[in-house]
Amino acid sequence: MTHPARTFLSTLQAALSARAIYGEDHALFLRQSEAASAAAQAALSEHSPLALVFLPQRVICNDHVLPTRPDELDGLAARLAAHDADALTMTSAPTAAGVRDLLAFLASPPGTPAPSPAAFHVSRARASAPAAYPQAPEPAVLTSQVHTLWGDMLQPGTESTPIPTEHLAQLVHHITASVAASRASILRLAAVKDMDEYTFVHTVNVAIQAAALAEAVGLSKSDVHAIIEAGLLHDIGKAAIPPEVLQKKAMLNDAERAVVQRHPVDGAAMLIERRHHNPIAVIVAFEHHMHIDGTGYPAPRRHHRPHLASQIVQVADVFDALRTHRPYRAALSHDEATKVMWQSAGSKFDKDLLTTFFQSVAPRTAA
Repeated sequence: MTHPARTFLSTLQAALSARAIYGEDHALFLRQSEAASAAAQAALSEHSPLALVFLPQRVICNDHVLPTRPDELDGLAARLAAHDADALTMTSAPTAAGVRDLLAFLASPPGTPAPSPAAFHVSRARASAPAAYPQAPEPAVLTSQVHTLWGDMLQPGTESTPIPTEHLAQLVHHITASVAASRASILRLAAVKDMDEYTFVHTVNVAIQAAALAEAVGLSKSDVHAIIEAGLLHDIGKAAIPPEVLQKKAMLNDAERAVVQRHPVDGAAMLIERRHHNPIAVIVAFEHHMHIDGTGYPAPRRHHRPHLASQIVQVADVFDALRTHRPYRAALSHDEATKVMWQSAGSKFDKDLLTTFFQSVAPRTAA
């Protein structure tokens, strides 16, 4: 079944083309405007508001990638870009006249002070240029900062106190700097000596790689920062797992596996109790082991699709885990880890997200 947002965009693109070819008074353009209005109302009945972000060769609708041909919506994307915009948010159902107003605005010359129509908000979702950051800290410093953050959160008697935001903000800033420091490579810590070190090194790796993937997908700076926080906190529920279970080299029994599989619930509950300001971190803590095909844990509701942030963190989480030596198996090579993950494309992982990760992020982690 075609996604209603894709239907709306296709009819809007058709109306834009009809206007350009035949003019705004032609019957075909008027019919296409009516069709776009009806499609908009249908899309809003399922997703309200509807936020659409146009990226190179893909469109993000709210929190997932729309299935479209790479060139299907080039006309719309180009007209948005002419107005220094890449996002279209629909807040209420537009009339056919409202659709025509939107297309008139998009067709106007760049710089024309034409207001964005009332039912729509045209904006820029991505930063125009990367911000300047100071030099990224040494890997050991990042790992130590994560250790400190988790330690502060797990102090006895602090269960209901807010998360120390100054430490978290510093970590987000440093990880953003690590990602921005080089467009050719990103930090990946590989050698770990024990479980305690693995926990914090893995956390740093996941946060960095999730940030790079979020940037590659085209999310805004604020969304990237939220995903960095989520990456730093996604496994906080593992603090409730007994060390003898977490560090066990042999296969877990059913009771031990059940304990391990509680960590998403425990982590989300911990963040809620600590009144964490970032709802994305709570969602990711709860969902980062859920898969898009409805498998994984905790058992998702029927037809529930994990949030895009959860999918981003999960891709980084699984890739880094496969690439790292563990007590029960050796690290996989870059090519082996890639092959393993592609075997689950379309079931555990979104294919478009994997494509972006292995084209834009994973090559920068090769060591």
